[in-house]
Amino acid sequence: MDAWNAFHRLFHALSNYQGHAVFAEVLEPWLSEHNDAREWLLLLGQREGNPVPPIEVEESWTLYALARGLDLLLREEVPISLEEYAAFAEALGMTVLKPQQFSPFYHEVVRVERAASPFSPVAIVEFEWPCVMLGNMMVSRAGVRVSAGAQLLVAGIADASTLYWTYLRSNRPHQDLSHGWGRNSQWRTEFRRDFVVGDTFYFNVDGKKDLASDDDDDDDESGLTHGERVELVTHRCFVRCGKPHDDLWPYDDRLVQRASPASGEVGITRKNSLFSRLFSRAG
Repeated sequence: MDAWNAFHRLFHALSNYQGHAVFAEVLEPWLSEHNDAREWLLLLGQREGNPVPPIEVEESWTLYALARGLDLLLREEVPISLEEYAAFAEALGMTVLKPQQFSPFYHEVVRVERAASPFSPVAIVEFEWPCVMLGNMMVSRAGVRVSAGAQLLVAGIADASTLYWTYLRSNRPHQDLSHGWGRNSQWRTEFRRDFVVGDTFYFNVDGKKDLASDDDDDDDESGLTHGERVELVTHRCFVRCGKPHDDLWPYDDRLVQRASPASGEVGITRKNSLFSRLFSRAG
C-alpha cells in the first residue's frame, strides 16, 4: 500500500534526523512527495459506518505507521513548534483541536496538580500539544496538564503509569503491540480506533470484549476489576488504580459511553500561513 510506505518512510526520516529544522527539512519535502498519503487519509476520513466504518487490516497498519510518526514529533527533543505540528496534521487533511472540557477520549494526562478537595473536577491547566482527528476518529489525543481531586486522578499514577496503545512517550512508561517484535513484524500492528458519534464515545472499537455487557465487578483473569478495566480502556492507563501497571493486556476490551454535554472543542487556526503553504504544496 502506497500510503503505508509513505508513513513508514516518514517514521524513519524522523528517527534519523539530527538537524534543527525538522519542519522545513523533513516534513515539507515529505508532503511534497507523498500527496497519495493525504488522498488516502481523506478518503478514509469520509468513509461511513453504522455507526463506525469498517476497516481492512492493511489500512489499520497504515494508520499505525502514521501514529508512530506523530509520536516521534511529540518527543521533547524534536525541534518543532506546536504551530508546525498543527500545520503538518492539517496539511494531511486531519483536524487539530484543543477541547477545553477534560475527557479521556480527547486528553492524555501529562501532569496532575492535586486540587484542595479530593472531589474537585478535572480542570485543564495547560495544553502540551493538541489532539488530532480524522473525521470523527481520534488519531492522537491532546497532552494536558490538569488540576484534579485525588478521587478522580491521582498524581503519580495518572501521569506516571504505563500508557498503553502508545509507541513512544518521553515522560512515562509506554507500550503497544509492536513492542518485542522484530523489525518487520512490528509494523503489522493494528491501530487502536476510537470514535465520537453524536453524544457517544466508542473506545477501542475493534476490541473483542464489550465491557458494557460484562459488568461483573469481580476480578477477571488479569486480576483487575471491571472498573479498573474501564479505567484502562478509556484513559489508556491507570489514573487511580495503584495495582502493578507494567504487564497488562487491555487490548481486547472495548466500551461505548455517552459523552459529556459540552466538549468545548476549539480548533487551532486553519488559515495560518504554514497550513496554507503546506496545503498548496500537498494539493
